[in-house]
Amino acid sequence: MPLPHAKVEAAFETHRARLERLAHAMLGVQEDAEDCVQATFTTALTTPPPDQERDLGPWLTRVASNRARDMLRARQRAAYTGVWLPEPVSPSPSPHERLALMQTLTYSGLAALEALTELQRCVLVLRDVCELSTRECADALEMSEANVKTTLHRARKIAHVSRISGEDTITHKRRQRALLSELITALATMDTTKLEHLLSDDAVMRNDANGEFVAALKPVRGRDKIIRFLLARQADMANLSTMEFVDLAHDTGLWIEGTPNNPRVAPRSLIILGLDAEDKITGIFTVMTPAKLGNTGLI
Repeated sequence: MPLPHAKVEAAFETHRARLERLAHAMLGVQEDAEDCVQATFTTALTTPPPDQERDLGPWLTRVASNRARDMLRARQRAAYTGVWLPEPVSPSPSPHERLALMQTLTYSGLAALEALTELQRCVLVLRDVCELSTRECADALEMSEANVKTTLHRARKIAHVSRISGEDTITHKRRQRALLSELITALATMDTTKLEHLLSDDAVMRNDANGEFVAALKPVRGRDKIIRFLLARQADMANLSTMEFVDLAHDTGLWIEGTPNNPRVAPRSLIILGLDAEDKITGIFTVMTPAKLGNTGLI
């Protein structure tokens, strides 16, 4: 029996923000997250749950989680050259969309989820981002509570991520801006001592170009390797004249643009840093893929 449209619309207003937060943390691409949520509510209309008297929230969470996991598997089967990074998200003027992104993950947190399986990612997001209880998470994923706890423990051990609140975001963005300035200055002056001070020993650099431009095809791991890589690429930066800070949903990024002599060098890129509590750079994320940059509204 179909659900009344009024009930679906009421559920949409009640649960949309939480489901978008879930889908975005799972998928890392806003358009995919919106598709996931839309498909979830379409399912509510076409194939509703048997017990229509119960709160739709847990059932919608289950449908959205399964849909997101299916989309992740499809993405992994698709051809992609090099490292895949989440899409940077610009702040939205819409109060609803701002609500959907509140208490969510920084860019480095989203990137860390890539190391997890679909199930590990789903459990971690439901527990640590959407703040479901162990019981609620177990019900949504049709798992035992013991299995949820074990999966969450493993996921947290692999991906060290934490939520960020609105107040934390301001401080986080300031720290990123300061360290981006120091990083670019140190690179311009070839100051290896300063670079060694800025980067943590186990820092990781990831470049997302999807084979369209020159980029490291695998993560570059370790401070010394990252410094060598960055200094070797300094010549490519010569005609990339525009550098400006840009405001993202939970981060400050550095926008770089110009007309490189080599067509294999990306004319536009966005750099976002991951930081630790001691203001060391733990991650350098460079997005060069035009489709992802275009969805940020920066081009």
